[in-house]
Amino acid sequence: MSYLRVSTSRDQSVESQRHAIERAGWAPAKMFLDEGITGRRIDRPGLQSMLEWVRDGDTVVVYSLSRISRSTTDLLGLLERLDRQGVALVSLSESVDTSTPAGRLLVTVLAALSQFEVDTLRDRTLAGLEVARAQGRVGGRPRALTPEEVVMVRGLRASGVPAQSIAVRMGVGRSTVYRALEQ
Repeated sequence: MSYLRVSTSRDQSVESQRHAIERAGWAPAKMFLDEGITGRRIDRPGLQSMLEWVRDGDTVVVYSLSRISRSTTDLLGLLERLDRQGVALVSLSESVDTSTPAGRLLVTVLAALSQFEVDTLRDRTLAGLEVARAQGRVGGRPRALTPEEVVMVRGLRASGVPAQSIAVRMGVGRSTVYRALEQ
């Protein structure tokens, strides 16, 4: 069986993972998948179904360890649970097979390196944001309405114009109008 997961990104698809698994010679009878769910969540429905389905002697195939877990702690806990159930994990990207002692060692080392990479990326991102703020740059989406337009929205609403009409007139969504009124 296999487990496939894609994050919340709209650009991702499980098809590339499925194709890689089949191309590697694994033709799983059962595929479990989670779409639009971050790997940081342990309560993923597809993962939970897979964990309930597996039996002693089964092998779970994943495209990459990052598809099944995003933290070292969760991955090691998951591996321990699979091991207790007599289930092996094969990861194609890392060439890991936990049915062997060397595979179990390698997956532990790779999990630690993956966590290090995540932590390092987070630190670099935070440092970059701090530098940008110090230079007066603020990230995020640009405001839909200028301060002058917010004043106009409030004036229109005060004169009894419905929020939907204001939204159409200003070229924004109704929720933007309501946010402007709350400011």
